[in-house]
Amino acid sequence: MPALWGAGQKADGGTAIAAFVVVPSMPRASTTFEDLASELIAGKRPPRRLGIIRVICACASCEMSPTRLGLGAPRTTENGFADACEVELVEVSASMRAEQASTLGVELQGSEGGGEEAVVPGASGVSASGNKVTWRSALGKVPDGDGVPSLILAHELFDALPVHQFRRTDKGWCEVMVEWGGETDETEDLKFVLSPGPTTAAAAVAERRLAAMDKVQAEQLDALEASPASWALAAEVARRVGGDKSAAGAALLIDYGKFGPYEASLQAIKEHKFVDLLETPGEADLSAYVDFQALAQAAAEAVPGAVAYEPVDQRTLLMSLGIDVRTEMLAQAAGEASEQAAALRSQRDRLCATGGDGMGERFMAMAIASKELPPPPVFARPYEPFSVPQAVAPDGAATWGKLQQR
Repeated sequence: MPALWGAGQKADGGTAIAAFVVVPSMPRASTTFEDLASELIAGKRPPRRLGIIRVICACASCEMSPTRLGLGAPRTTENGFADACEVELVEVSASMRAEQASTLGVELQGSEGGGEEAVVPGASGVSASGNKVTWRSALGKVPDGDGVPSLILAHELFDALPVHQFRRTDKGWCEVMVEWGGETDETEDLKFVLSPGPTTAAAAVAERRLAAMDKVQAEQLDALEASPASWALAAEVARRVGGDKSAAGAALLIDYGKFGPYEASLQAIKEHKFVDLLETPGEADLSAYVDFQALAQAAAEAVPGAVAYEPVDQRTLLMSLGIDVRTEMLAQAAGEASEQAAALRSQRDRLCATGGDGMGERFMAMAIASKELPPPPVFARPYEPFSVPQAVAPDGAATWGKLQQR
């Protein structure tokens, strides 16, 4: 069963990262983070003690369950991988922080309780497995620049970030905006309209995205959806894993999307059903499909020491990680004819399904890693970034952060 990353002792005597593997959204049938990490290190290289490894989980609220990472139960490994992990959970929801603390069995420092009031951003403690766990309100709050390698997991995070939508007109690229045309607060007065002419975002965002794709493809688009907030985050992730050679790290981004632009994928979900985007503003979850090529471009531009790998679909990722073998092992342990065995196989089939809305094709996984690390087996093809003219090229993550604040 292959792992995604492995690194032994570096030539200069420093410690690179161990391994970074996660199988998303497969309750009880997951090949755990630690299983594959330990297999690569202990099974293929001489055992050695590892230094601190910072594991950063940054996911949209309600999408991150620590148990899916294999971090919930006490484990020991010959090379000390489990002991080396310090977990940083980036979570904005108070209720989810409390649930995570309960799931991981975290004993909070300086607190007798574990409710929402106690698990605030900055709170930390020790999990049942002996790992230090800290909660943060944003990735920027996680310590950085201290020589500790980071392993970053972003699962269904980028789809929750804001997007801009544009339409090609005879005046140029105009932005889709929301107009309120009434004198009441009724949502019936809300409607989508086009800006009278190109906006600042159209000039800065649309032109920048069009410059980073095939020219023929750009000319054929009549509409475009882009997320500068996602570009900024991808750039920050790349900087964290590839900005310091002595702390080489890696990131795994899992979301639904494709390797290319969307014209208009923004959707609203309420009570597990799709609803009109303007029907109940503030009461529905908004989500947009992820343009992985834009993320790869932003990551590649962010820092010379990082490399973005072209994404693979979820089926390819899970099959490469041995989901069939793992599922059958658990099914046999549960009893070949048991309901649990049937449920495990059904979950496996759902995650790997292709065609239509099958999760195996709809979900993609992309890796960003330090150039100091060997290429991950599942992600063998490095992304070759487009050469974007300086007039529309970003000045690192800061540019997009400033744009989002306007």
